Parts: sequence; C-alpha cells; structure tokens
Amino acid sequence: SWTCNMTSDFISKWYNNLTVAVDQQCNRNQAPAVYVSWNNNITAILDGTTATESYCFRADEDASQKYLHFKDLEFRNWKPGDENGGGIVAWHNIDVLIEFCKFTNSGRGVWLASGRARVYDCEFVDVFRGAYHQYHCKINNLRNTYTNTGGVGTAVHMGRLSAGHIRECTFSGHHTNIEATQNCRLRTISNNH
Repeated sequence: SWTCNMTSDFISKWYNNLTVAVDQQCNRNQAPAVYVSWNNNITAILDGTTATESYCFRADEDASQKYLHFKDLEFRNWKPGDENGGGIVAWHNIDVLIEFCKFTNSGRGVWLASGRARVYDCEFVDVFRGAYHQYHCKINNLRNTYTNTGGVGTAVHMGRLSAGHIRECTFSGHHTNIEATQNCRLRTISNNH
C-alpha cells in the first residue's frame, strides 16, 4: 500500500496516463476502458490534503473515457466539509464501476451524472455527500457502508430523473440516509438504517 499527497502535477500525470492507456488500447469502434484495479485490498491512498484541485479524478463532457473501473483505492481528505470537492466525478454517459474503494473525510465520495453508476462494496466515512447521482443516471448501490460521525450530510442522493437500486447498504450518522428528488425512481432492498 502506498500513500501519495496529491499535487496538481501528480493529478495531471495520473489522469494523462489513464487517457494514454485508453488511447493506446482502444479504437473508435470499441468503448474505451480505464482500469485502476488490484485485489480487493486498499493498495493506494490518494490524499487530497495539499491538492489545489477539487476532485481527485474528474471526467466531464469532453472526456474520452466511456468506461471507468476503480477498485481498491482510498480517496482521503478531498475538500472536507465542502460539497464541491471529492474523490470521483464523472459526467456525460460514462459507465462507471467502483468496487472495494474507501472515501474518507471528503466533501463528496462520488458524483456521477447522466451515465451508468455501479458502486459496490465501498465504504464512505465522514463524507458530506457519499454517493451523489443525478441527470438521468442509472444507479446500482450494493453492499456499501455509509458512516458519518458528525450527523450531517446525505449518504446517497438521487436527483433529476435518475433511477436505480440501493441494496444491502448500511447507514449510520448522516442527517439523511437516502434522498430522492425531482422525478426519480428508486428501489431500496434490505438496507440497515
């Protein structure tokens, strides 16, 4: 396991390396894939304490990635107390799979919009907004743990015509555990509040 204090230079190199890997391995007839993956143990801690950027990983409308897979990473100290910063943000029809990751002391854990979001077996500790989904996002949250010692924030948010499932998750200490707004469809199954 290694820890890296995030700087803008490191983030740029990390992001560019992911983009280069996508460009080298895929052609226009295939959906690009980015894998940041190990073996179900946290093997890298991405610490945003000294970062100038708001998010550790960000893919917006201009992103070339169409499929992102994050696994076995800890995102720590990304703009704590500020919901305009966090671990991962991905917008605009990107298929995102996040497995066995941990989000600690950050504004947001993941912010995913207008794509497909699968968040499995993750832990969110003292994150103001844990998993935030909006703009026609298709979601599946499975076996995640959301813990907030401050009694503030929202563990899972769905908004603006999103639809999906929250299943077998554990919630503790948030002001709001599950929030669905603006014409969302949500099914909750076997969660522990």
